[in-house]
Amino acid sequence: MFNVTRAARLAGYALGGTASVVAGQGVYVRLKFVLPPDASGPTSGVACAAPAGPGPSSGLWPMQQQQPPPRRRNIIFLGDSLVTGVGCDHEVGEGPTLPRAVAHELSRKLGAEVSWLALGETGADILSLSSRLMPSLKREVERCGAAGERVDAVVIVCGLNDMKSCFLFCQPHLNPVAFAANLRQVVAAVRELTGDGCAVLLPGVSVDGIPRFEPFWPLSAFIGGVAQMWESRKEAVAHEMAAAGARVAFATAKGVVFDAGHFCRDGMHPNDEGYTFWATLMAEDLARVIDAGRGS
Repeated sequence: MFNVTRAARLAGYALGGTASVVAGQGVYVRLKFVLPPDASGPTSGVACAAPAGPGPSSGLWPMQQQQPPPRRRNIIFLGDSLVTGVGCDHEVGEGPTLPRAVAHELSRKLGAEVSWLALGETGADILSLSSRLMPSLKREVERCGAAGERVDAVVIVCGLNDMKSCFLFCQPHLNPVAFAANLRQVVAAVRELTGDGCAVLLPGVSVDGIPRFEPFWPLSAFIGGVAQMWESRKEAVAHEMAAAGARVAFATAKGVVFDAGHFCRDGMHPNDEGYTFWATLMAEDLARVIDAGRGS
């Protein structure tokens, strides 16, 4: 005869055993992890689109030659180690690959110069972005205004450190619900600084296939499920604010399928190839949200 009490007890033992395994694997991975340095080199730059056609000395009609160049676009990246370029080839010294590669690809798509600025802090969670990086954003907005320009888009890369703070550092008050509330405040603050003409992009961050976790099951499955709790909140915030008329978009991470060759030696952060691959997809989303507000 089926004994419900005994079955429940066995299920509890199984869950408890699984939790112990996950905890043990998590401690092991954390102790073995060595964080690479931030990218070296500039944290800002300008990507120039390659000429689409013949130069001024060619046989273009005079009217075509007199057309002014497209307006420069200004993109700011606000975020964690993915913005500071952890995992990039430190010896190259060209700065963080993700913002630089996004600007290059976006410049090609829009046929215009794209200025990029990386405002990042390795290990930053959403509260850090608000308290420590917002003043730098304010200064850049003021600089653009003084030059007769504007900030066209702000890309906010966040979520993974919030998850880490909640679980690994045992801070349950930094749960997904709190993350969503804090993210909503950060996006609102960014929009207040930059104005309605600026788009805000919240890229999804995928943890699928990360080499650091792949050998450790059930830890890998656990991290994937937990990360999705934060990603779903990020997506919900974007959709909620967009429904209210704000130019806020979420870029799903489902199309970002990294392979083993896309990661640096820590097995967690992308290398230059991985960042460039991700940047190509991110630039498509950025081009859409920028085009959506072309008339503003």
